[in-house]
Amino acid sequence: EGDYEKAYKKAKKSEKENILEENLMVTLCAEAKENLKNEDSFKLREAYFDKDTHRIVLRIQGTNTYGGEVNSYWFYTFSEKDNKYSCVTSISDFEEEIDSWDDADDKLEKIIDNAARKRIKEIINDNSNRLSDGVVKRINNLNKKGKLKEIKLLDDAKSLYPASESNNDSL
Repeated sequence: EGDYEKAYKKAKKSEKENILEENLMVTLCAEAKENLKNEDSFKLREAYFDKDTHRIVLRIQGTNTYGGEVNSYWFYTFSEKDNKYSCVTSISDFEEEIDSWDDADDKLEKIIDNAARKRIKEIINDNSNRLSDGVVKRINNLNKKGKLKEIKLLDDAKSLYPASESNNDSL
């Protein structure tokens, strides 16, 4: 129902981390939804969380400017500076972009996207990183009910953050 605080308090010890992971994914989905051209078209298809490297991939479907459905992989890393997970980039395919830039900024963006492609493939190819279809279904149901933006990150979810001595701002 979207009451993660209540669910966390009632959960067995073995279930608590799963609730925190889902709560984190919900908050990231709400942010991603706000960045779509058509927020109403948001649909989460898959979610991955690599706990060892503190990287997250969300495969999100939405409509483009022309009304066509597109899928993109949204790549998140933990930013120690901001003390939160932040989206590095979103990509729609795994084809590397080579020698197709307009200027230095465009070249840097393509280099980052190419590095992200490699990391995203690593994450999604490791089945242990994939969150259950139940998580995806619950997040999409919260979205349909208009509750996605209402849900806040639980303080306990910050236990999923990396220890402060490691630097995870890199791809």
